[in-house]
Amino acid sequence: TPTPTLNWTFMGDPEGDSISYTIDYSTSLNFDLTLTTTVTNIPLNNHKPTHNLQENATYYWRVWAIDSPAGQKTISSSTGTFRVNAVSEQPDKFSLFFTSGSIDNFNITFFWQDAVDPDPGDYIASYTLFYSTDQNFSIKQTSSGPKFPFSATPGNLINHSTYYWYVHAYDNTGKYSCSKSTWSLVIDVEYMQPINFDLSAPKNNSIVYTSTPTFSWGSAPTPTGDPVSYKLYLGDDGIVFPTIISDISITTYTYSIAFSLLENKKY
Repeated sequence: TPTPTLNWTFMGDPEGDSISYTIDYSTSLNFDLTLTTTVTNIPLNNHKPTHNLQENATYYWRVWAIDSPAGQKTISSSTGTFRVNAVSEQPDKFSLFFTSGSIDNFNITFFWQDAVDPDPGDYIASYTLFYSTDQNFSIKQTSSGPKFPFSATPGNLINHSTYYWYVHAYDNTGKYSCSKSTWSLVIDVEYMQPINFDLSAPKNNSIVYTSTPTFSWGSAPTPTGDPVSYKLYLGDDGIVFPTIISDISITTYTYSIAFSLLENKKY
């Protein structure tokens, strides 16, 4: 509530005189006059402010007991404190730190500012990173979890692609805020040749019992994760320049020829 009721112990006067109270409450620990509200002539041992107190602020308060006939004052033995949290609020917006521009590797770590929750007692529980090759994020990927702290390293990024990214910060009540901006970066890793690979079938120097054998081989990924295609070359014994069986890039690891090979011929 923005107008909490402040209560204190009733103090009797040894001589039976009537007592009134004066209360000070302030956002200043030292009760700076410009930040302090003082209410006098309170007949009971409680007070409810007549105006809304400042949201999320810490208040300090003290009470004076005043002997009405003599005007003698006694101050409370301690200063009370409380914080105002009348409205549950989402975390404050925060800034992205890194990464943007052209990046020449796939091991990218995204960094952002630690978000702050303004509500007393609430805290940032987790972050979610959103990234996409679509500027409108109609198709997007996420990486989320507890406070990373304040960073994430997603995988499966595509070479020669522009990525857009932003972050959500979630507090312990489930409320969230978005980073102040969306950043972009370009994955631009230099192409590298595929690694060596083996032929699987037909086996070397084997005999096949069909004129249209199926050829198969192992995968040959690149160190940079670039897409790889294959072309199958076939020649008979003694041909220096073998024939390209297919002028279409083969993206699988097998290929069945569409014509018959010559009987008793070595290929």
